[in-house]
Amino acid sequence: MARTENNWILTGLTPAYFAPVMGVAGLGISWRISSAVLGTTPIIGEILVALSFVIFLMMALLFILKTVRVPASIKSSFGDSSKLVFFPLIPLSGLLLSIGVRPYNVEISTWLWLFSAPFNLYFAVVLTGRWIFNHQERTNISPAWLFPIVGNAVVPIAGVPLGYADICWLFFSVGGVLWVFVFAALFHRMIFEDFLPPQLMPSLTVVLSPPAILFIALYELKNGEIDTLSYALIYTSLFLFAVFLLHWRRLVLVPISITLWSLTFPLTALTIATLLFYKGQGHLWQWWLSASMLGIASIAVLYVSIVSVIGLVRRKSVLQT
Repeated sequence: MARTENNWILTGLTPAYFAPVMGVAGLGISWRISSAVLGTTPIIGEILVALSFVIFLMMALLFILKTVRVPASIKSSFGDSSKLVFFPLIPLSGLLLSIGVRPYNVEISTWLWLFSAPFNLYFAVVLTGRWIFNHQERTNISPAWLFPIVGNAVVPIAGVPLGYADICWLFFSVGGVLWVFVFAALFHRMIFEDFLPPQLMPSLTVVLSPPAILFIALYELKNGEIDTLSYALIYTSLFLFAVFLLHWRRLVLVPISITLWSLTFPLTALTIATLLFYKGQGHLWQWWLSASMLGIASIAVLYVSIVSVIGLVRRKSVLQT
């Protein structure tokens, strides 16, 4: 009986389970940056980064176990674009951990980057090829299509401080161009096609991530310079945040599932962007903006964590996608 239940858990395991790694790591990095920019205590960020490593190791071990015990499930996922689109979350988590560990061990940070960056590019190439050469229904597109784009945009954030600035421009360019096309198609679907079911509504907030992440990447690539493109990117992300803030109930008050974690990383990405925005210019309103975003992101991660634990205690399908 226990063996059957464990097999069911492994069979249902998807890369979407790495979303908690991204949310916790993103919040930890946000608090780390805020300690230097806003003067907050540094311990919170370091604890959260350490916790994200623990979650990542747990999920990695489960995926290794799944690969050994249920290899057919992994193979079928690679053949299904709707499932393959979640696999970039694994190297994306690796990139965030690379950023998290860099102050402590540059060598480990470098190896995490060298492992994760090529896989991000691989998934972007494979998925873009399938989108172009395989027929796609308009309703096939979902916010998950943005995952390989976000992953490639995070590569420069982790890679530039490690000395890989030249190759990072490739990832920034690919991420930026793909974001324009995929966002346009997704926006069309959201307006004119059938809407997402309530359980998947939190995933809409993923659209905040690309412009916020691209802003951070450009900040790293240009040594802290905030230019016209930087303004366009962060203001686009802030505009989308304002839109979602008006409809927060439809994004938050939904059935318990792993999709709720979709709320966390986009908010932490925008938080980091606003912190760097304030660091680069120092206006008072930017201080209030970044401090507010840090509070909102922290509340979001805490809320989703509590709801997830309650769902697990009540044996609800919190890990279903």
